[in-house]
Amino acid sequence: MSEQPTQICEECQSPLEACVCDKKEIKEAKEKATIKVETFSEGLKQAITDIKKIVDEKDNVVVSVAGKTGAGKSVFANELREGLEAGGITATVISTDNYILKHKDTDKREHDLSKLTEDVEKSRSDTQVVVIEGLVPTSGQAELKQDYKTHIETNFSQRMARRLMRDEKNSFRTIAESLKLAIKVSVENPGAIKQYEDTNPDNDLDLFVENDYKASGDPKLYMSNNALVFSVDGDVKEKLFLDEDGVQFKALEDIGIDVV
Repeated sequence: MSEQPTQICEECQSPLEACVCDKKEIKEAKEKATIKVETFSEGLKQAITDIKKIVDEKDNVVVSVAGKTGAGKSVFANELREGLEAGGITATVISTDNYILKHKDTDKREHDLSKLTEDVEKSRSDTQVVVIEGLVPTSGQAELKQDYKTHIETNFSQRMARRLMRDEKNSFRTIAESLKLAIKVSVENPGAIKQYEDTNPDNDLDLFVENDYKASGDPKLYMSNNALVFSVDGDVKEKLFLDEDGVQFKALEDIGIDVV
């Protein structure tokens, strides 16, 4: 029987099992299997268990909790912090939303990566686990080295319902105004929504969580009987009827609004 050929590191040309070059971590990350769970509580339990093991091996741990808008990143990150602290591990949460810079002359937004990195490093000296909640730009991932990566996934309609409720609570716009805007954008500029929806989770995730967590009031956004409906705790709060030609209905369905 012939012997299997020795795998060689392309970077340093040494046997893969003996590789000590900077590319080793990259290769190991690509080979890492992502754990996928179907509930919020399972994800939280899994993350706490995994992170405790990492803390046993190193002094400071950086954890990222990513996901699209309204997915439940903030809730997961804060409950993760509480769960770790209940187990005797000090932890803090940093939201990347607080580091977004908006250009005055355009709608372009970007993260202040230098300030974010600076604050993460400061927190690492004071606490065992730093949880970065929000989107970590690809351009900043080299600077913000993460020991454990989590992605939270939630249905589009559910995420939008949470966002609408949040916007009204913060006096940004009313639910009625948000529904009108959703119809307008879905018909006239669906790309403005899809550019954010087409982003995919990192390939080297540690944990992928299907979030079944119900936000306060259990807000829902859906289409029924040719109307766009927003409900809270099962009660319809706003309803906008759509044009009879079906264009608005089709456009909303195409961006991911549920039909019931």
